[in-house]
Amino acid sequence: MIKAGIIGANGYTGFELMRLLAAHPEAEVTFAASRSLAGHKVRETYPTLAGYYGDTEYREPDIAEAAKCDVVFACLPHGQSAEICGRLVDAGTRVIDLSADFRYDDTDLYEKTYGLTHPRRDLAAQAVYGLPEYNRAAIAKARLVANPGCFVTASVLAIKPLADAGVINKRTVIVDAKSGVSGAGRKADVAYNANEVEGNFKAYGVTTHRHTTEIEEKCGAVVTFTPHLLPIKRGILATIYCDLTADPKKAVEAYARYNGEPFVHFTGADLPEIKTKSMKSLLDTMEAGKSVVITEGVKTNVVLSARNLPGVKTTPANILSVYDLLNAKSLVVDKAALAVIEEVYA
Repeated sequence: MIKAGIIGANGYTGFELMRLLAAHPEAEVTFAASRSLAGHKVRETYPTLAGYYGDTEYREPDIAEAAKCDVVFACLPHGQSAEICGRLVDAGTRVIDLSADFRYDDTDLYEKTYGLTHPRRDLAAQAVYGLPEYNRAAIAKARLVANPGCFVTASVLAIKPLADAGVINKRTVIVDAKSGVSGAGRKADVAYNANEVEGNFKAYGVTTHRHTTEIEEKCGAVVTFTPHLLPIKRGILATIYCDLTADPKKAVEAYARYNGEPFVHFTGADLPEIKTKSMKSLLDTMEAGKSVVITEGVKTNVVLSARNLPGVKTTPANILSVYDLLNAKSLVVDKAALAVIEEVYA
């Protein structure tokens, strides 16, 4: 069993890691650190994790204790993460850093973009960029993995195959991206207050967003990037415009590199939709009310359709939360999910 630690476990990325690792058959979280919540139970902050972590408490971010783990996830702000990650790597622990501190091949570009002096340039040169579609073998061996930015992941996965194949003009790429509010983190900020966000839709960081340089470095292209804030909880939709320099069929062929990849699905002409009305209509027909929709695995269409419906949660059958089940009026279970439940929980 892989012993995993999380430093900065009280934020949204920390919560999501704890949720995912709870369902991982070969990993367990043995160290969850939060300076602000040390001594408090995880379930007090995130009740949905109660069924997985019981009386587990957040701990002080003690490096010696964290270094006892096989791998540590650093969920810290840029500028703070590099020093902590460096000490953990020096202690012989594998580290996955979710900040921007080790993402850049060009450390000078990082310093210019973030206005900081990098404290561990020696490690920056060793870090592996954490896109498995491009660096899977290197990630498996890495001592330090730099998790890509959110907008960057959506953009690079779309642009890089075309740029590498030489079928687009690399100087005229436009990225128009929309993000849910949780991408801003858990900090208190009036700009992300429900009253400010609800019914609103706005661009931000126009011409200045830090992810621009990361996208450009990883794609080898000049990018005009404009992010927008959507009044939804999570998710990113990036619409990307490129000038083709070759037959469009060549562009389609470039995406064949993702064949068989578990996290990327090339759908051709089928554009993604958020069909909230369809999901609401289905649940209304069943008079489901406050409900948990249980599927065999992660069904993207179901998650996207249900995520903005008040009182409705979705979950794969293999990671059911007792808290969610007890608080739901109805359980909506598909046939395949029922088979999983019978197998796992019988």
